[in-house]
Amino acid sequence: MKPGFLCLLLTLLSCLSLTPAQADGPTQPVPEYTMKAIYLYNFAQLTEWPSKNEAADTPFTICIYGQNELVTALVALRGKTVNQQQLRFLHGADVAEARQCHLLYIGEDETERGSRLIATLRGAPVLTVTDAPQLAQAGAMLLIVSEGRRLSFEANVDFAKRSQLKFSSKLLALARRVSGG
Repeated sequence: MKPGFLCLLLTLLSCLSLTPAQADGPTQPVPEYTMKAIYLYNFAQLTEWPSKNEAADTPFTICIYGQNELVTALVALRGKTVNQQQLRFLHGADVAEARQCHLLYIGEDETERGSRLIATLRGAPVLTVTDAPQLAQAGAMLLIVSEGRRLSFEANVDFAKRSQLKFSSKLLALARRVSGG
């Protein structure tokens, strides 16, 4: 695990009030879906969207397709903000709603619908994230990879640029692999 990532992870865990272990007890692994929720929040914080004339009260929308456990884990992020916008979550929204998302996560259990969503959103400023390698090849910008009991991710800079999104250098430094760009 990269040292910068560990520091960032511990910071996010403390921000979310998720303590990895008590000082006198055994350490408990952070559940996978909690980690994915932290990754999504982190991706949102480390991505730059094209400037829009959005009202100050417009929420930052994270949409989830599939993986109900991830929706449950995102509850810990309630009250958090991205770019001074309150987080809002949509689960299983339709294609029209997907265009309103800032970040769209497509679980590996939604690859068929996910391919259509990615094709429909091509060029729109929606950060697409998945854990399905075939969706990463189809155009998803970030791929979360499970390696045993650890998660890492891969970034595709070209797919992001086509949608007018820019990954921060911190995000790219943490990626297991960066393609394009």
